[in-house]
Amino acid sequence: MIQLTGDALTLEELRVQVSERMDYYNYERRHSSIAYQAPAVFIATLCHGRNITIPMG
Repeated sequence: MIQLTGDALTLEELRVQVSERMDYYNYERRHSSIAYQAPAVFIATLCHGRNITIPMG
């Protein structure tokens, strides 16, 4: 699990931290509003069997 401590010293470090946080939020963190699934799993379930492509990551 990532931790954002606010200690980014450069813009690039900040970009890495934000990117890691977004990945965690979308691919690992479970959301109660979508049956305790990660958003990426929820979207993949919605698209399964349909001719829909959603870029992920």
